[in-house]
Amino acid sequence: MAFVIYPNVNSLYDALTADWGIAGSYGLLFETFMAGAPFGTAMGAEFDGTPDLYDVLVTGGIPVWPAAAAPANNISMAQVIRAIYDLVSTEVADILTDTGAIAWGDITTIDDEIAVIDGIVDNIIIATNRLDGAETAAVFSYLDAGAEQVVFTIATTARMKLHAIFLDLNTLTEDTTIRVQHMIDGANYRTIETIEWVFATDDKGVYFNKSLAINQNLRVSMEEGADEGAARAIPYYYIFEEME
Repeated sequence: MAFVIYPNVNSLYDALTADWGIAGSYGLLFETFMAGAPFGTAMGAEFDGTPDLYDVLVTGGIPVWPAAAAPANNISMAQVIRAIYDLVSTEVADILTDTGAIAWGDITTIDDEIAVIDGIVDNIIIATNRLDGAETAAVFSYLDAGAEQVVFTIATTARMKLHAIFLDLNTLTEDTTIRVQHMIDGANYRTIETIEWVFATDDKGVYFNKSLAINQNLRVSMEEGADEGAARAIPYYYIFEEME
């Protein structure tokens, strides 16, 4: 058996690819090995004038991406990567379109994608919390001075739903007129509902059971037919749902 000593790696490469007739995948792998460390960047060039694995992975990239294909025998990594990319791009684009977010092509980094998804989740949480509704409860003191007095005011310029209003009139001893008033034109209150409460015969609790959607101020007032002789505590609460 004869042994040949090659003075440098170039000579060895020439022997493998020319003198010994080794080509195909072996030559490609050897070119890749030759092009990388520890031989330095000077070796990172094509030996035969055609793109090799080094060019694909490090320099120019894949010149033409093949069509996507599912993983299987004789399917390249590039085809599988393309299939994964197409799937993810389509799914995320569908999510962005359905939620009215920015177009997929406007997203350039992973951080952008995460920020968009976080924003979508936040909006979903906000919308879900609104469905829970909220309530305001307090005690109004109806002064002995009489006349019409405002029990409470809901100040808003945003859409909201008012589901129920409750008043406790247990401390009153005089007939009372209760009014629900709405600032329809954004400037003047107009009475939209009136209850004439009779001390001797009516229940002590008053309930407005109409569900109202409003986007301007609404208030409830009361006016006794005669002086009580002292201030009266009127507990109340209302339940509402924000729409925007």
